[in-house]
Amino acid sequence: MSQSVRSVHPELPPARQFRANDIRWVRFARQSIADGAVEPMGHELSFRWGDDAPREGQPPSPLAVSMTLSHALLDGGLRHRSRGLLFVTLDQPALLSPVADALCSPQFVIQLAGQIVVDAAVTRRIAQLHARGYRFALADLGGVDEARWSWAPFAAYGKLGVAQAPSASWAGFVARAHCANLQVIAQGLTEPADYLRLRRLGVHFFQGPLVHPPQEETVRALPCCDAQVVQKLNRLVEQGAGRDTLAMVAATDPALVIRLLMLQRIYSPGHGPGYPPPHAGLGRVATHGGYHQMKAETPGPMSGQMPGQMHSQALGRMSGYMHGHWHGPAHEHVQGHVQGYVQGQGPMQAATLTDLMEAIPYRVLAGWFRILRGSSFDPHERGRIWSTSVREQMYNFRARLIGARACRTPMELEARVFDLYRRLCSRESLVALLPPQEDEEHKDGTALADAAPATPVC
Repeated sequence: MSQSVRSVHPELPPARQFRANDIRWVRFARQSIADGAVEPMGHELSFRWGDDAPREGQPPSPLAVSMTLSHALLDGGLRHRSRGLLFVTLDQPALLSPVADALCSPQFVIQLAGQIVVDAAVTRRIAQLHARGYRFALADLGGVDEARWSWAPFAAYGKLGVAQAPSASWAGFVARAHCANLQVIAQGLTEPADYLRLRRLGVHFFQGPLVHPPQEETVRALPCCDAQVVQKLNRLVEQGAGRDTLAMVAATDPALVIRLLMLQRIYSPGHGPGYPPPHAGLGRVATHGGYHQMKAETPGPMSGQMPGQMHSQALGRMSGYMHGHWHGPAHEHVQGHVQGYVQGQGPMQAATLTDLMEAIPYRVLAGWFRILRGSSFDPHERGRIWSTSVREQMYNFRARLIGARACRTPMELEARVFDLYRRLCSRESLVALLPPQEDEEHKDGTALADAAPATPVC
């Protein structure tokens, strides 16, 4: 007689208390770059201190860039609710660090700060990133004799400082940029007369208080990561460890798994609104005002991938939480090739954490582990009790599966465990932890009493 297999259904962790003082709020700022369309062609991200941090100056580079990216893309989920390119300013230390590897096309534009010195090491780094398909913008570009014009062959955009450059030099700047096949962005625009004059000179992109002032956003931070786990992952990627090893270590920190799930959505084509089409890396910049030809026609890392479309389907509820599983084209360009496609069907759904990491380029993973090393910690360890709760539930669920012999192979066991892990660590579930009325009150600056009603974590 065949042995009957008892069904094992995943359950949510036991209720934990997640009070208002366990919640941390972080900030970032973004400013729109308009091209005449209803939606902006992009946003420039900038650093802001959080509620519990000093307000003077900025942290040393590349920490400021790491905090900006982590707060905007992971804590704030900006990529999933905002269209267009994201311009991120890097100074010389950040450009030469692994942080720059996380800003790959077709979503990001690396904005080279004006204080970067033109030397062989920086030029070599820019050329290497450009050869892999990364896009650049020259910020604070001065007169036609400035040394940074030598980087124009690697750039897609050049920024004209309207307030700094005399109006008599605008025509020469635009002509030089067009000869270098750069798209000009007029930065710091405040006067309508300047806008009309620049339009007549052939400028199509505008940024400044006249178009849209910088918008500061306050968002609820995700639970803090385990510092030891993130430090270990950074050491492993420096040694070139395999993705299965990285996944084994990352699985011990649920707060890190939340961030990895969000990174998969960000770097998998077809996920999120306004994602540029697959051919955006083939010498064309996708914007909402149309397509603007780039001067560099060298195929980037996204070249050769098959077109696809985003398909989001809710697979069910688990104790009141919605869990979305996302299907669409995924890509892997670690060795310059694309993997994981089923002809005509797009990629298969990641069954394990290792499969999830396979959908993210290795250099991008290394860059984000470096970013999280300085941006995902909290000295007060707020949200740590949630991570402990999830770890306990995952251990118990795995033990029940093994005890009931519900899985025929180790791979099936890992797939079922990761399916529950994905649901418990979805950002949607985490956002639901705070009642909406309390969430809005805190965003408005109203202090929540310490005796506020406790909210179950899961």
